[in-house]
Amino acid sequence: MKKMRLFVIGALSLLSTNLVNGQAMEQGRMCVDVYYGFGSLSKAFVQQMAEPDGDFSSFGALGARFEYMASDNVGIGLEGNYLKHTATWNVDDGVNKYDYTYSVTRFRVFPRINYHFGNSDSFDAYVGVGAGYRSIVRSFSSTDPNYIPEEIEGTVPVAMRLAFGARYFFTENIGAHVEFGLGGGNIIHFGLSARF
Repeated sequence: MKKMRLFVIGALSLLSTNLVNGQAMEQGRMCVDVYYGFGSLSKAFVQQMAEPDGDFSSFGALGARFEYMASDNVGIGLEGNYLKHTATWNVDDGVNKYDYTYSVTRFRVFPRINYHFGNSDSFDAYVGVGAGYRSIVRSFSSTDPNYIPEEIEGTVPVAMRLAFGARYFFTENIGAHVEFGLGGGNIIHFGLSARF
């Protein structure tokens, strides 16, 4: 019985401490996130084109987000990211050997809204949604003199993202974040956060 009483007193004291601490992101605060993303279907597709003996290179998604807290729970902001995947392979027809290159370059920028929950002054969890502009350019080239290079632009210039993320602030202003999402970039982003 004594142990139970100590447990209840300890739990209530922890709960009251959390309630007093406040939120990591409150009305009027701003936050800037920079990140690098991992995992995308386009990367897997382009990488497959380089198999088994070709070369593959990838950059991004490298991105940044700005958020302003319009209320204690709702933040509005802007996000942008860039990525490029390139596959190169050789074709040897017995007489000639030519290099072929395929690349995808993608740029996105879109406004977004995040809903924040929790009551810790160092940990910030949120869900977010955004929609905006997307540019995709697919390029085909070759060292074959008879090959005509092509550049194809995407037909739907719309980016969307549905995400769940969290930030942890090590100091008053600097922290790290992780975000999982669909659309508007890679499946997972890791990066640094700065709040003001």
